[in-house]
Order: sequence, then structure tokens, then C-alpha cells
Amino acid sequence: MSLIFRDQKNRPVYWENTNDESQRFWMAHILIEKEKSLLIRKWGKIGNKGQSVEQLFDDLYEAEKVLDKLIYYKEAKGYKAKF
Repeated sequence: MSLIFRDQKNRPVYWENTNDESQRFWMAHILIEKEKSLLIRKWGKIGNKGQSVEQLFDDLYEAEKVLDKLIYYKEAKGYKAKF
């Protein structure tokens, strides 16, 4: 099984929200294997391991659409892209 990391059009892959005392992070990226796209998200308090979830999509466009929506909501909550 070989996974390929997709460039994602230079999208950030790591965000932090340090506006309040919770000091939280959020990470997301898409891996492509054959005809499938795997959206991987990880979140938690900065300095902790956090938790993660993976979503498998048949279509890269659908995975990108979900990721774009998640990014929009995270940035609306005060998360800032770090890299």
C-alpha cells in the first residue's frame, strides 16, 4: 500500500487558536491512494497528543470540498494557519 501526499494547492496543514486560554491546534491533509482520497484530521490542546479522525472518499473533489468547509469554520473560530 503506497500513499501519496497531495500538495493541496499550497494549503496550510496546521492551524493554532491561541486567542483564549485553551491553546488548541488543528491539522488536516489529504492522502491519495489509487482512486481513493483520505482526509486526515487531528486536533487537541497544544503540547498534547490530541485525537484524530480519518474519512475516506471515492472522489478527490469531495474530499477537497469537505476540507475547504472545515478550514472556513476553523478560521471563523479564530484558528490561524501556521504552515
